[in-house]
Amino acid sequence: MIIALTQRELNIRGWQYDCTSQDWFSFLNRHTMRFVPNVKDFDYAGVDCLLIPGGESTPNRDRVEEFAINLFLEENKPIIGVCHGAFFLNKYFGGTNGTVRGHRGTNHKIKMEDKTPYVASYHSTSIETLADDLEPIAWDMQDNIEGFKHKDKNIWGLVWHPERMVKPVLPSDLEAFLNA
Repeated sequence: MIIALTQRELNIRGWQYDCTSQDWFSFLNRHTMRFVPNVKDFDYAGVDCLLIPGGESTPNRDRVEEFAINLFLEENKPIIGVCHGAFFLNKYFGGTNGTVRGHRGTNHKIKMEDKTPYVASYHSTSIETLADDLEPIAWDMQDNIEGFKHKDKNIWGLVWHPERMVKPVLPSDLEAFLNA
């Protein structure tokens, strides 16, 4: 499968860089990755899935990701949001985000599919109100939403980082999709 990954945007000594965590190379090693730049048009032809990973929002990144989401929705192609990507998708579909304590740089338990695994967490944002088109699939122990799926489309949002885990935790349908 060919997966397009959007990228975080960094400013280092006045120069703009697009970058991707090296953890994605191991996590998606069965797939072909194409990296989406934040400054110009990108040819999504032949791409099977969009992955919006973690990192900070910037105007360029937000513009690129909104364009990509619109395109993938139009073509009814899968979208995966991780951390920033999940929060961006929730907001895109009309939900609101807030803040949470104790989730930045920690491993904490979630409840998902009758299991309580530990997940790698690097955020201080939370899902305050989940968008109407989305349904929760994972919660932390204080019942904050940690994962969701679109009600009608192959769209997932995870606020933890499976790519940073020795044994990644994924919803079973997303794991099946990525291993197909």
